[in-house]
Amino acid sequence: MICEDKYIYCKKEALSKEECKQIIDDFEKGEKYDWPKNKANMQYNEFYYKGASIDLTTKFWIKYLFESIEEYKAEHTFLGYGHVAPWSTNILANIQKYEPNKCYKVEHCEHSPINSNRILAWMIYLNTVNKGGGTNWPQQNFSSKAIAGDLYIWPSSWTHSHKGIVAPEEEKYILTGWSSFVDST
Repeated sequence: MICEDKYIYCKKEALSKEECKQIIDDFEKGEKYDWPKNKANMQYNEFYYKGASIDLTTKFWIKYLFESIEEYKAEHTFLGYGHVAPWSTNILANIQKYEPNKCYKVEHCEHSPINSNRILAWMIYLNTVNKGGGTNWPQQNFSSKAIAGDLYIWPSSWTHSHKGIVAPEEEKYILTGWSSFVDST
């Protein structure tokens, strides 16, 4: 399903609510992941979120992500069939927990001097947030709602800058990652 902007892809219920809850529970317990060894080892940005990097190849939900990326490619055939340099989905992703009143509120894109090889960004909401908590793409005049299991894929460049929407009363959990050009050197 394409949402509002034809380049922002949304797959409703890409993961079930039960699968999302299991991912959150594992994250909070620090179990079933190579990270964090304990909660003290989690990355923490006091302005935004607590989170950690994860290896996608060991996760049960990778097949749903890859299926959705293939659907995105089928919708946007320019991304395949030799039109652009080879690319693939990064095997490392992030799980992020935002406390109430915290979000990544700075408008940004996923393509920068540090990450200049990114072509797509993706995100899966792991819990439903009843007030706020979504993501806003200002240039597309589009905001998503944080609904457990919903997956979004979009171009990583400046044309799809985005920012988080504060959830004033609830926590928000997401999985997020990227697809990048393959280094051919």
